[in-house]
Amino acid sequence: MTLDTANMETMVEFGPSNFIESFLRRVNGNSWILGGKLLLSRVNEPAEGITSWSSGDGDYYTLSTAPSTVPPSPDAQSQFPEEKSIFVIVNSGQWRVVWRVGEAYLQVTKVNTEDLVNEFATTGFIEEEERKDGPLGFKTPNLLHHSEFENREYFLFEKLPGDRLADVWHTLGPKEKQYYAEQTANIVERFPKRYGRFCDLTPYSIVVHGTDRPIGVCNFGTDETTDTAFKQHLLGTQARTECMAKLQKEQTEWRALLHKHMEEDGFGSVWGRIVDLSLSGQVSRTNRPLSVDFWSLSIFEQMSDTPDSWKVSILEGVLDYIPDSCRASILEELSDSMPDSWKDYIPDSWKDCISDSWKEQGQK
Repeated sequence: MTLDTANMETMVEFGPSNFIESFLRRVNGNSWILGGKLLLSRVNEPAEGITSWSSGDGDYYTLSTAPSTVPPSPDAQSQFPEEKSIFVIVNSGQWRVVWRVGEAYLQVTKVNTEDLVNEFATTGFIEEEERKDGPLGFKTPNLLHHSEFENREYFLFEKLPGDRLADVWHTLGPKEKQYYAEQTANIVERFPKRYGRFCDLTPYSIVVHGTDRPIGVCNFGTDETTDTAFKQHLLGTQARTECMAKLQKEQTEWRALLHKHMEEDGFGSVWGRIVDLSLSGQVSRTNRPLSVDFWSLSIFEQMSDTPDSWKVSILEGVLDYIPDSCRASILEELSDSMPDSWKDYIPDSWKDCISDSWKEQGQK
């Protein structure tokens, strides 16, 4: 069994790996217990009546209810060779983990608060609209499994043909980049006007398979109302670790193209300022730093429409976007200027950065 590592998705990690290790536990050479409730197995042939899909190497995986009499072996991880067709591509700790399992994606998400629409509801909504009105102009993956227990949702999505936009952006020509940015903007534009809904899209959510085929959306993230959706998308394209992890300087080009098409579709107000910053290259960490006002605009609007349980994660992610040369001073100003009710969510990483800066200044 071989793995083409050149085509392996980039792993985006936000949280500790020990959660993953405890959540997906190996039972034997070809079986794993997921969350204590589901049994993931590798088999030679698909099983009738059980969710089955290709491993990509000639055999199959199945997902079924785990028997209560099969406890995970504590030393199974070291007893058997590494399973090359199962690997983590997104690790947000206890909030969200996505595994690539053969030709499918297995996602475990902490159940959203009541003011958010979960991904399963979004998927069902899309399917219903397609049944009523026909194709929507983009592909979505088949949902192979969905279940919910112990405050978590489990999704198994069939892999869409093609590659994630973030993984291939640097290989694309100008016409391809324009096409994919325009198609993504069309999705952004279409959802609020037609349905009053929208979802969290990043280059890691978009799947491309040639300019003669519609783009795909491999996951929808968290769906919210129209007003907060654009603030969510603003942060998703302006200051999100996924983009930084892979696209680096290419992210500025992606944002500029996307925002250009969105401006053409009539999205203004805060978008105009962000588009100007993107086109001028000021959003890149390699260029001159953005002002505290910019970070307040990008972060605080997102914070105001986000459940309290997410606020620490949002603030944690900011560290990856502020240049080292001004990080401590900007964090300190942001800490002082944010509402008192949010200050309890300031992460230790912010405090450590500010504290280290004070120590360095005292030693000079």
